Amino acid sequence: PSMSSVPVISPGSDTFLAALSWPGYGDRACEETDENHGAWFKDPCETVSEWPAGKNMTDFFDYIPGCTVQIKSMIVRPGCEAELWYVFDYSGVKKTYPPGIYTNVGPVEDPNCSIMFGYTDFLCPPVSAKFSCSMTPLDCTPRE
Repeated sequence: PSMSSVPVISPGSDTFLAALSWPGYGDRACEETDENHGAWFKDPCETVSEWPAGKNMTDFFDYIPGCTVQIKSMIVRPGCEAELWYVFDYSGVKKTYPPGIYTNVGPVEDPNCSIMFGYTDFLCPPVSAKFSCSMTPLDCTPRE
């Protein structure tokens, strides 16, 4: 989707929507499998994830029961940022994404991936994340 199609306020709350992510790459994000790990790594819950400011994920296996929340493509709204880590609980390699459209939030190479996930190619996906925005909502309360 385009940046202009992304809502400013999260539909599920009254906070700013920091980012949207989806479990595939590029324009055909929900139709293609992960070229690094093959079809077996395809998310069984092909869903766009909404990330309101302040919404954090410490473990991509537990965030939505029965799913692995895979962030492979992402839109980060102006005034916001996404911080992604490649180990659980905000540890390991960290990548910070400023506002923009990212069609390949790819894995990082880490020899510990074979120990943590059993991947033989040493490519770790992002597994924990924090989303924030620097804006504050307007206060429309009348003042005397």
